[in-house]
Amino acid sequence: RPPAAGSGGRFAALDTGERFAEKPDHLTHLRDDASLVPKTHPRIVARGKLDLLQSALLDAQVAADTDGAAGLVGELGEILELARALVGAEVTGRAVPAPVLFGMGADEIRDATHHTQELYGVPFMYPDVRQGPVVAKLTMARAIAREAEVATLIAFPPAGGLITAPPARADLAYALNRISSALYLLTCRYVAGLYPGASRPLGPVRGWKPNPPGPKPPKPDPPKKDPT
Repeated sequence: RPPAAGSGGRFAALDTGERFAEKPDHLTHLRDDASLVPKTHPRIVARGKLDLLQSALLDAQVAADTDGAAGLVGELGEILELARALVGAEVTGRAVPAPVLFGMGADEIRDATHHTQELYGVPFMYPDVRQGPVVAKLTMARAIAREAEVATLIAFPPAGGLITAPPARADLAYALNRISSALYLLTCRYVAGLYPGASRPLGPVRGWKPNPPGPKPPKPDPPKKDPT
């Protein structure tokens, strides 16, 4: 049976102040024994997404290691360490500095993802079954990073002002946004064959290619009608 609330006890619910001699299984710690919340609390949901992200990164590392892409294993390890640091920062309230991954600053990572065609000869790619398990797992990890970013934005809405104001934990959301960008960048590098020892993915790389810079070509004149 779930422990009943009483006037005394070691544990306390954050919202109601109810006290419990034992921690109920349907509640969990937000910070400490005096801040129990339901497991559906937005911050707990966000923590679950961070845990899921770590699992996906580890899964991608295993696939890269099996493929012989040692460089990719190391770069995924950098992202994994950042994801683990985000967990501690969320719980303690500690600020997260702008991320640096593989020697690239946050702005450099974002800029590179917008220029993969020029940098690696890879368009804004559509993952394909022929590209194998490494690309599939990198793509999954990126999708989970995006979910974690959204969950964090929900858990830490703007402290005041318009809905367009920055979230209360903009540092966490920013880091997760750049993790998503970094994972896409690594996917493009892998498909481009930039990791020695890895098996180059088969088949052409399909995707959306940006228009070349410069003025657009003029539209052709409409065909003239035959006067006869």
